[in-house]
Amino acid sequence: MKILKVRPDSLAFRLTAAATLWIGVVLLAAAFGLTALFRNAVEASFDTNLDVILDSLIASAEVVDDDELVMIRSLGETRFQRAYSGWYWQITALKARDTPLVKAAKPYRSPSLWDSVLLSPVDEGTSFDDTNLSRVDMLGPVDHTIRVLERRLILPETNQYYSFIVAG
Repeated sequence: MKILKVRPDSLAFRLTAAATLWIGVVLLAAAFGLTALFRNAVEASFDTNLDVILDSLIASAEVVDDDELVMIRSLGETRFQRAYSGWYWQITALKARDTPLVKAAKPYRSPSLWDSVLLSPVDEGTSFDDTNLSRVDMLGPVDHTIRVLERRLILPETNQYYSFIVAG
C-alpha cells in the first residue's frame, strides 16, 4: 500500500483541512443543540409530573368543620413517606394570597419533610405564570437542588387562601 504525501500548499490538503474543520464545527454545534433539546424535554416532563402531583394534592385536601385541613386520601407515592427522600409536599394556610410563608400558620406537610419546611418560590422572587403556578429550582432540606412548584388558591367552602407546594 502506497501512502500519499500531501503538501500543505496543495489544493487537496486545503480542501481536506477545510472539510475537517467544518465537520468538527457542525458536530460541536449538533452536540450542544441536542444536549439543550434533551435537557428542555426532561425538564418539561419533570414539571408535568410535578404539576400532576400538585393537582392530586389539591384534590386530596379538604377543610373540615373546625377549619382544620385534612387529607381525604393519600397521594399514593411512597417517596413522600420516606424522610428526606427528595420528594416533598406542603400545604400552608395564608391570611391573603401574597402572605409570605414565614408569616403564615404552621404548615401541613409530608412525612418526607420530617422537621423541615419548604420555602415558597413566590417568597424567593419567582412570580406566578398564567396558570397560577410558580416554579423554581432551590436548595431542599438536605441541601440538594430540588424543583419546587407552588399554587395559591382558595379551597371550596372557605374564605382562606392556601399555599400548595410540591417538590422533587
